[in-house]
Amino acid sequence: MVSGLRRAALLETDHAGATVNANLTEQVWQLMPVLELGVGLTWQRYGWKRVLGVRADELVRAGESAAAGRRDRRRKFGRRQSDLAVEAIFFRLAKSF
Repeated sequence: MVSGLRRAALLETDHAGATVNANLTEQVWQLMPVLELGVGLTWQRYGWKRVLGVRADELVRAGESAAAGRRDRRRKFGRRQSDLAVEAIFFRLAKSF
């Protein structure tokens, strides 16, 4: 679990900034579940160590912000959620003395 304070702002204008359609600012303490998975292989011989692996991380609800949209010419405010996924292949070479 990852937790932290998140600040988000939304400013929507028309006519080169003359008309303000939406001006929202929010500050929320958020708790995000984190999923991690890693698989790797290690070879060690004559003091040399070689590691090769794959790692995948996912932050659930990493980007949650206010969103403004139009529906039937009326302003409707809601929330927009997005996840963050990171995948990596890693390689390490080390010599022990």
